[in-house]
Amino acid sequence: MKINDLIQILSLSQRTEAPLPAEKLLNLYRFGDQRSPWEELSYDKLKSVDETLRQRVVGQDDAVEHVGTMMIRGFMGLAGLEHSGKRAKPKGKLFFVGPTGVGKTELAKAAAEFLFADESACIRFDMSEYNHEHSDQRLVGAPPGYVGFEEGGQLTNAVRERPFCVLMFDEVEKAHPRILDKFLQILEDGRLTDGRGETVHFSESVIIFTSNIGASAMPQSDDSEVIKQHFLQSVKSHFVHDLDRAELLNRLGENVVVFNKITDLSFRESILTRKLRPLKSYLEERFGVQLQLSEEAQTRFLSGAKPEDGGRGLLNVVEHELINPMARFLFDRMHQLRRGRTIIVTNKNNQVQFELQEDTNHV
Repeated sequence: MKINDLIQILSLSQRTEAPLPAEKLLNLYRFGDQRSPWEELSYDKLKSVDETLRQRVVGQDDAVEHVGTMMIRGFMGLAGLEHSGKRAKPKGKLFFVGPTGVGKTELAKAAAEFLFADESACIRFDMSEYNHEHSDQRLVGAPPGYVGFEEGGQLTNAVRERPFCVLMFDEVEKAHPRILDKFLQILEDGRLTDGRGETVHFSESVIIFTSNIGASAMPQSDDSEVIKQHFLQSVKSHFVHDLDRAELLNRLGENVVVFNKITDLSFRESILTRKLRPLKSYLEERFGVQLQLSEEAQTRFLSGAKPEDGGRGLLNVVEHELINPMARFLFDRMHQLRRGRTIIVTNKNNQVQFELQEDTNHV
C-alpha cells in the first residue's frame, strides 16, 4: 500500500461518525462499503452449506465439500493467512475440471447465490474470447494513448462495480498465456492495476477457473479415482508442459477439483426433475396449467441422453423431445389453456404424445 493510500485512509477515518475497526475502514476505502457479505453470513446458515449446494448440484459431493470448506474458511477470516496476514488475496481460488455438463458452472452459480444472495453475482468470462496475445487489454483496459483507454477493462470494471462476487473464468485453457500472467497477479497479490492506473482489489471475491481439459480422452471407466487421476494429469501436462505456466498450478495448490461423470441413474433423475421445475413454474404462471410426465416419458428422456454428456445432454433431449413439440401442441390449443387443466406427457408407440386434461377438482 502506498503512502497516498494511507493518507486517504487516515482522512477517511476522521470523517466517519464512529471509529471503525481497521478491516471495515479498509473495506470502506477500497469498496465504498464497510459491510462485507462474508461477515454477514451466519453460523446456522453455514452449518447447512453442503446440503444447500447439493440441492442444485447432484453427484459431486467432493466438489461441494471443497466449496463449502472455502466458504467456511472465508467466514472464519482464515482465507489466505497461510501466505500473509494482510488478507489481500481472494477469499477463495478453485479450478473445476471434468467432463462437460456435470455441474461446474452450476456450482459456481450456487456458490454466488449462497454467499451474496444473488446468482448474478457470478460473473462469467468466456476465455475462448481471450485467445490472442493482446487480449489482456480487454480485461484490464488499454494503456494511455490507445483506443478504448477511457473505457477501462472488462474484468477490472466488473470487480470495481461489484467487488463481492464469484468470478468464473470458463474454459481457461483456451486463454492466451499472457492472460494467465494476469491471473498470477490476482492470485498472488489480490489486485490488478488497470490501463488508467487505478488499482482494483479482489480480496472479497472468489476466483473459479473451469476447464474440460482431458475430457476428449477420458478413460472408459466407472472408477472415480481413475477418472480423477486422468484429469489431474491432463491439467498438469497442459499448464506445465504445453504452456510453461507451472506457477499457476502452484498458486492453486490443492484446489484443483475434479468433477465426476454423471452415470448413476438416480442422479440423472434428480437432474431431470430439477431442470423441469422452471418449465412447470412457467406453464402454471403463464397459462395456469400443470405439467405431468409419465414414467415412460421420463425413461425416454433419460435414455435418450448419453451419460458422458452429463446434465447438458439431458437438456438437449428435453428441448428436442419435449419443449419443441409441446410448444406447437400448446400453440394449437391456446384457446383451451386455462387454470385447472393438466398437460399429460406420455410415450406411446415410441412417440412422445401430449394430452390436455381437465382437473376434476376444478370442474
